[in-house]
Amino acid sequence: MSIWLLRHAEAVAEDLHLSDEGRYLTERGRADALALGRTMARLGIAPSAVVASPLVRAVQTAELVAASACPHVSIEILEALAPGRMSGRALPLITERDGALFVGHEPSISALTAALIESRGFPEFEKAQLVLVEGRAARWRLLPGDDEVRRYDALSP
Repeated sequence: MSIWLLRHAEAVAEDLHLSDEGRYLTERGRADALALGRTMARLGIAPSAVVASPLVRAVQTAELVAASACPHVSIEILEALAPGRMSGRALPLITERDGALFVGHEPSISALTAALIESRGFPEFEKAQLVLVEGRAARWRLLPGDDEVRRYDALSP
């Protein structure tokens, strides 16, 4: 099993006129998502599917990353990736999608990673951070602007 997990890129803050669900990417967030997608393409990282939380910032991140990394796939929505909706029932839906990229939110994306690697916890994802989980181990992470992946040797169970 190989699964990529990605936290959405930087988004505008919630305020009186904008709910959490409607938060969209900032200019920097858009640039980071595009840069990450280009780096993924350059490194040959091409997910077979892209699955996002239904929230605007996650969908936008998924679209921008996929435009470079895997333009042939369409974005799918998974309600279980939305904040506060992650449950034990989501894990089987994710593990059956070998080769897919999942775009979500903190703290659920790091909790999902911990569950996948059968660990008590996993460090919080930075915005627009991509992590590869293979089998029961987190192998590496990639951030916008990185030239290559950063190995997680010490974090594998």
